[in-house]
Amino acid sequence: MRTLLKRGKRWLYLGHRWLGITTCLLFVTWFVSGLVMMYVGFPNLTEAERRDGLPRLTWDQVIVTPSEALQVAGQSRFPRDLRLMMLDQESVYRIVGWDGEQATVSAADRRLITGIDVAQALTVSGHDRRAVQPLYLEDIERDQWSVTARYNSLRPFYLIALGDPDDTRLYTLDYTIEESANGQFIVRVGEDVAGHMSEDAEYPGLWVLEDADGQLVGRHHDQEDGAAFLALRFAVGGQDQQ
Repeated sequence: MRTLLKRGKRWLYLGHRWLGITTCLLFVTWFVSGLVMMYVGFPNLTEAERRDGLPRLTWDQVIVTPSEALQVAGQSRFPRDLRLMMLDQESVYRIVGWDGEQATVSAADRRLITGIDVAQALTVSGHDRRAVQPLYLEDIERDQWSVTARYNSLRPFYLIALGDPDDTRLYTLDYTIEESANGQFIVRVGEDVAGHMSEDAEYPGLWVLEDADGQLVGRHHDQEDGAAFLALRFAVGGQDQQ
């Protein structure tokens, strides 16, 4: 009986020791992964890179009026957002209604554009200055960079490799910085407002960062990096980050 108790105690000690070692390893892994998430940012397309890759607006193609475009899009009143921009070599109106519905209408022939194919995605990606030989890789429904439900209306994405030495890859997602009438800057992810930025009157040289509801998020010394932070914060669901 005593022998069995000694054996049982020995195995209890061994089990406790190795369970502690295994648990500590899991804790260290969790801690290190947290540090990586804090200091290693998500890949992003900067506003300067996005604008640099856009073709110049071809005004001679703009035949359709905004009113006609709204009619084609089924909008009975002025929408929440209306923009004239380029889709590859075609001038288009991008419309966002008050109900959140989005539509793209050709500014040349009133055609409702419901999507692009792989060939068009490759052509659009080829406008990026880093593009060497754009290559379609696959359709992405959801991966580690696009898990949030906010992108559900944009799925699936085309994943395009630019063929450059850095192996740059493009998704159908970017953020934009727009100046508003009150002097603030609006940061958008797709058509959604991710936050607002304004120059700090109290601390010159800093930018005040606010979320879409106007709540203070923090301050940053660089406008571009601050916008990227707001876009990333929005993309991951508005989680608090320091």
